[in-house]
Amino acid sequence: MSFLPRLTETAAGRPVQVAFRGYNNTLTVGEDEFSFTEKITLGHYPVLSPRPAMGKYENAFSPETEGGLERCRGMLDMDGLVYVRGNSIYVKGAKLDGYAVADSPKQLVKMGARVLIWPDKKLLDTETMTVEDLGAVAEDVSASFTLSRVDGTSYQGVTASDTAPSDPNNNTYWLDTSDNENHVLKVYSSALNMWSPVGTTYVKIQAAALGTLFQQGDGVSITGVDHAAFTRAGTDYVVAGAGDGWIVVTGVIDAGFTDVVTVERRIPDMDFLVQHNNRVWGCSSANREVYACKQGDPKNWYCYAGVSTDSYAATIGSPGAFTGAAVYGGAVLFFKDDCVHKIFGSVPANFQIVEERLRGVKAGCHKSLAQVDEVLYYQSRRGIMAYGGGPPLLVSEKLGRVRYGGGVAGALNDEYFISMEDEGEPGSWVTFVYNTTRNAWLRDSAGHFHEMCASQGDLFMVDAATGHMYTRNGTLDERYPATLYGPEGDMEWTARTGDFLMDDPDKGYLGRIQLRVQLIDADAEINVGIRYDAGQLNAEWVSKITGTGKRVVNVPIIPRRCDHFSIELGGRGNSKVFLLAKVLERGTEM
Repeated sequence: MSFLPRLTETAAGRPVQVAFRGYNNTLTVGEDEFSFTEKITLGHYPVLSPRPAMGKYENAFSPETEGGLERCRGMLDMDGLVYVRGNSIYVKGAKLDGYAVADSPKQLVKMGARVLIWPDKKLLDTETMTVEDLGAVAEDVSASFTLSRVDGTSYQGVTASDTAPSDPNNNTYWLDTSDNENHVLKVYSSALNMWSPVGTTYVKIQAAALGTLFQQGDGVSITGVDHAAFTRAGTDYVVAGAGDGWIVVTGVIDAGFTDVVTVERRIPDMDFLVQHNNRVWGCSSANREVYACKQGDPKNWYCYAGVSTDSYAATIGSPGAFTGAAVYGGAVLFFKDDCVHKIFGSVPANFQIVEERLRGVKAGCHKSLAQVDEVLYYQSRRGIMAYGGGPPLLVSEKLGRVRYGGGVAGALNDEYFISMEDEGEPGSWVTFVYNTTRNAWLRDSAGHFHEMCASQGDLFMVDAATGHMYTRNGTLDERYPATLYGPEGDMEWTARTGDFLMDDPDKGYLGRIQLRVQLIDADAEINVGIRYDAGQLNAEWVSKITGTGKRVVNVPIIPRRCDHFSIELGGRGNSKVFLLAKVLERGTEM
């Protein structure tokens, strides 16, 4: 008797996905990860759900890519937005009439109620709503120089000679010139019958052109003076007294004179600026220097009076250009591509610069620096780094081997947002979100946000291509410019799994998908699609789920033999996916 082959019944496999752990663009996408995401959130983790619609300020600015006259040139939080729109300054939506800046990219640095506008070197006072120049110069002015007291009053009857005057009266002044290098002003005391040096001597410089440009405590440079006794002290001075059309500085002269001079309160050219401990700090790649302004006074960068509030400058020896600056852990950080210079201390006498070799900020990515909770994040040549004071850690492995540049970042709650350009496809920009609590990434959407600023509990982002301004949590404030206010449109979302591979050499096929979903909006829908094997560009949509309520939905699949497949979920409206189960049928030997 002959027998037929016995075939064993194949059991259905049922892998279940109950947690959705974000985006993974590597070759090893986990069962609970996605190879592509669009407009979803980890805010309801472990549930998969679309993110809420962002708030939209339509046409708030001119498109950056078109070079419009009302582009967003810089943005800062001052309990409300301070921003530059073209060459105009706005404070919480109010334009400051009568003030203009260059139509160029800005760095805005806050210091109390004041804002430095860089590289214009201007200072905005948000309380008085006024703007003034940080620097000041009276150039090539004819000025008179006289020996004076600190209040600007002149000495009377001063005798300048190598020997003391004979038969002097009490309080007679004598300028001792016996030492060619150091002339000394002395005063006679009849009670003591002796000449005593005057503690500090001053020179009054007077010219109508000086006006009220300078004030007491300013550090100024005075050039063009042809008087050996005065110039022996150099060209940098601290203004000891000032009035309308005159200043007083320490110094000594034999006799009054007039000269054509330039008096200037200089502001150094700097690449990146930050504020720390009531000082603004900056760095210059051209000069290889770092600077700090006088404490509490961003107008003075060359004020050296030997006190704790002095300005500060130091030369940096490491090669390469500066690429960014930040404040973290009580220190000022000046980054280069392959290192960081940390500056510690509270006064110039104890400032200390420490250099650490590490993966620094990538050139052109200075806007990627943003702090989330206690960690500083930034874009390096290797990827996105998390810096906690020690060696920085790479956290962007899940973004794959794509090389990104031009990072612009912002922080909101426990999330780090960054818009980056694919360097392999110039002009192709993508915005990613890193959830620091879940240690998970999401690809949010295509698009280039060239400005980000956290303010009023929201993250404001400006689209370079359209000029629209968006807010992550949907904030809408009609003080800010727009032709239309409302939620963003086109809220279609997508989540695509990685390739599901069979563990044995038998061909398998997908029998059905089981979903546990909740559709909240009346017009919400969830679409289910399949991509079989490699090379299929578009998913084959096999089911559409509509209606409201929480329920289990079985999606039947017409079997197709394949080596691997991926599942794509998409839709619109408010909905949630609690469970995804893939029921697989194994092929037989026949």
